[in-house]
Amino acid sequence: MKSSLYLLLILFVTISCNTESKNLEEERWDEVKKSSEFYLIAQFLQKYPNTKYFEDAIRLLEKPELYEIPPPPSHCGNECAEIVINEFGEVFFSGQIIDLENLYDSAMFQIYYGKQQFKRSPKTIIDLNGLEQHYLNARFEIIYSSNSRYMKIIQHCIIKISKAVSDYKKQLSIEWYKSKYKDLSSDKASQLDSLFNNRIWFMNEVFLPPPPTQPTFETQIVDTVELEN
Repeated sequence: MKSSLYLLLILFVTISCNTESKNLEEERWDEVKKSSEFYLIAQFLQKYPNTKYFEDAIRLLEKPELYEIPPPPSHCGNECAEIVINEFGEVFFSGQIIDLENLYDSAMFQIYYGKQQFKRSPKTIIDLNGLEQHYLNARFEIIYSSNSRYMKIIQHCIIKISKAVSDYKKQLSIEWYKSKYKDLSSDKASQLDSLFNNRIWFMNEVFLPPPPTQPTFETQIVDTVELEN
């Protein structure tokens, strides 16, 4: 009898937690879908990569008004990995074609080592216990096509990268506070969240700046002749 009651209690708590999480996602989506803030949409996709609103959120990123005042370029250099999903649905991670199943491991490697395969200098912050702590500042930029056939591939990429960022944040929780992330007080969890809310950037290829024009063969000949004269 006691065992049955215990199992029922666990089931009730699990259902309650899942319901609360879903309610938070719905509330967040209601806010995001009315927004013209690039940051809010990117945060939503990173936090809820499995959301049923995934394609709708991606479409929000394609609104031209978001790019009238474009978000600042990351200029993250060694701290930034570029993930390109091309017109054939192939995925490239920092210029190298990659199997989706290996994307999580590549993202974790990027967090710790960056592009040049050496450990970077960490950032410094004072935690809420007043102690100096360190963290690594990896970012990811996903460049994608609007082709609906590849929405599942885009979503799979975000799920893998989001998990890598989340797992790193959970590791920092253990290192900083000797506590699992889920057991942190709300203020400590919020501080960690603030460091990692926008680790995934998005760029639709439609909004990429055009490549620089190359001089034609005829132009090169004319320039050469003018120089000789």
